[in-house]
Amino acid sequence: ASVPGGILGFLGLFGPGIMLIYSFMPFWEAARQYAWVRCMLVGMNASSIGLVFAACVTLFVKFCKNASEAACMLLAMVLVKRFKIAPPLAIFGCAGLCVCLFLVNCAGIYGDWCHVAKYGDFATQDSSSCQRK
Repeated sequence: ASVPGGILGFLGLFGPGIMLIYSFMPFWEAARQYAWVRCMLVGMNASSIGLVFAACVTLFVKFCKNASEAACMLLAMVLVKRFKIAPPLAIFGCAGLCVCLFLVNCAGIYGDWCHVAKYGDFATQDSSSCQRK
């Protein structure tokens, strides 16, 4: 976990992509003249967007357990997409909103706001251990 390890990790992560880019660039001008290559790239782009959307839906279904969390997620999306708020600002703003909702004990339609007994322990999402007295 030192500087040589960091350099090795960097090369391991980004090296193959960099080598692929620079090895393919000379052939790109010739390849992009073919319509089937351009169509293939459009299809690859569409499928990658579909995979990202599927990952977002999977995360939403797994971790969004009540209406308050869903509303907070929707608010973050609207802030970034409609009002062009910087994503880190929207994330921290919605995190602050979540803390406020927790402190005022705002229960969603599907149960209590706090559904995770210990931070990071998403396998046991049981709200019985974090009920407010």
